Amino acid sequence: QKYTHYKSAYPMHLIMWLAIYTTRRESELTRMALADFDGEHWLIKDMKNPKGSLGNHKHVKIPTSALPVIRALQEPSIRKNMMACKYYDESLLLPLDGKNISKLFTEACKILGIDDLHFHDLRHEGATRLAEQGLTIPQMQEITGHDSWNSLQRYTNLKKRPKTVEYDEI
Repeated sequence: QKYTHYKSAYPMHLIMWLAIYTTRRESELTRMALADFDGEHWLIKDMKNPKGSLGNHKHVKIPTSALPVIRALQEPSIRKNMMACKYYDESLLLPLDGKNISKLFTEACKILGIDDLHFHDLRHEGATRLAEQGLTIPQMQEITGHDSWNSLQRYTNLKKRPKTVEYDEI
């Protein structure tokens, strides 16, 4: 609502869905170069890794559910609003500050009276959705970028939920 009313540079309604569908961290979302996307895979540079992130570049599969969100983020009206951000770089899908994304998400949760929900929880939501869709562990790893089931396991809640809402249903 803030985005449409005040024309904020941060289209949080789209950023949240992108985070869920791609299982990306906010810092990774803000480093996604448009030139690194081939329509199916995205090269994520300096992906977080316990052994060090610098130089840890990985191609991750982008689920088809993320494509409408990616297209929406490239619409001229959305791009124009993001240009107001001092971090604007037209080569990036989200030329925004990752820390500010997290801050805005936390502020919105507080306004809505939602306790104990953090932007990083959207990564957990995304991984859980992949498991609910019946993807195998290797298929999930292709999307999340995790090297092992042990590291992916902490992000996945394997209890089946009755219904999840999708971007195109809103």
